[in-house]
Amino acid sequence: MRFTDRENQSIKHLVAIAWSNLANHQGDILLIPQRDVEPEKLLNESDKLANECRPDEELPTINLTELGNVTRMSRPRRLHPPPIIAVDAGVVNLGNLARGGTVFAVRGAACLYTSEGNIIILRYNTGAIAIDSSNKVKVLHEMGIRLGDPGFFVKKIEEEPYLIDKSGISATSNQIQDRFRNFTERMIQEEAVGILKKYGGGILLIDGALPARTFDTPQDYILNQSRRKGMLYECDRNNIDVVAISKKTRITVDGIPIQNLLTEKYGVDFVGYVSIKDALQQERKKAKQAGESVRTRVTVAKRMYAARFGFGLSSMTFRVDLHNCLGKTAEEVINDVYNYCRIYGGYPKPLIEAHHHSCFLFQDFQNILAQATVRLGVKPQEEPSMEVLFQPFGSFGK
Repeated sequence: MRFTDRENQSIKHLVAIAWSNLANHQGDILLIPQRDVEPEKLLNESDKLANECRPDEELPTINLTELGNVTRMSRPRRLHPPPIIAVDAGVVNLGNLARGGTVFAVRGAACLYTSEGNIIILRYNTGAIAIDSSNKVKVLHEMGIRLGDPGFFVKKIEEEPYLIDKSGISATSNQIQDRFRNFTERMIQEEAVGILKKYGGGILLIDGALPARTFDTPQDYILNQSRRKGMLYECDRNNIDVVAISKKTRITVDGIPIQNLLTEKYGVDFVGYVSIKDALQQERKKAKQAGESVRTRVTVAKRMYAARFGFGLSSMTFRVDLHNCLGKTAEEVINDVYNYCRIYGGYPKPLIEAHHHSCFLFQDFQNILAQATVRLGVKPQEEPSMEVLFQPFGSFGK
């Protein structure tokens, strides 16, 4: 396994804009969130941000009677493993500024498994980032420009400051951090696509989904088939298959959460998949006809599956959005993921590695916090808590 620290120019440019447009916080107080973590534990708050900042857009239920037949995983058609690269990004909250603002850091990773069996870990670090009312709109505007839609996060007005952020886009510190984390992940995905193009193709693994509409990335950046643009269009024409595997989904089938679906219906020794895209879109059509405000299209990917990659009770069923390239079938690609990715606990090892290397060690947190404190000229202080008052009574402060 080889490690390489990378510097993405788009990420570096956005960090520079954030610092150059930041207000003077000399003498301010940086309120550090209390953390009850052991020094050897990894820090990554992206999952916590997901619950608040990435609202679920799925219809709650689909009917099992509308699903097609399940298919067991089979042997691959490829004679040799393709290059596989998995991408993830994490964030750590350094604290909030007493005069207003949030300080955080983002770390991303791309884990490349070559056809020869070599493993290369590409690491990306932003260092400390501070966002306040002085630089937030400028950062969001530049983010939208780089993603192909200058007005995606902000809107123009006819008087100063001429640009304001759109409602709900970055109202909280958590939302700001998640927008920056998502941007970092998209830039790393771009580099991953470029790497696979040099290899002549391969498989790009993404932690998450490929929804038909998303609040943190312009649709054209992902795919606009009529205009022949977007990441998926680029992959389609360069022999790159995109597989997005989502650990969190609210889809249930006959009252069974999709995470448990294939285990409960077909047993712990079942490893396979079932198509759910058509069934889910039919349910959305019915809901729309009943007067509910839902979008019929559920994913921009060509296929969407409920898939189980591992044996045993610990293995879950995942939502898999799969965009196979020209010349490959979706069934071939999902079998390639099963056969050529090492599966740990029912989950592809490249994605586990990408998540692991996008986390922060506690000593990383301390070093970046020290960097932020010096650069901002602030006084670090733990956020006040009333927890100690409630502990004698067997509960905790809220």
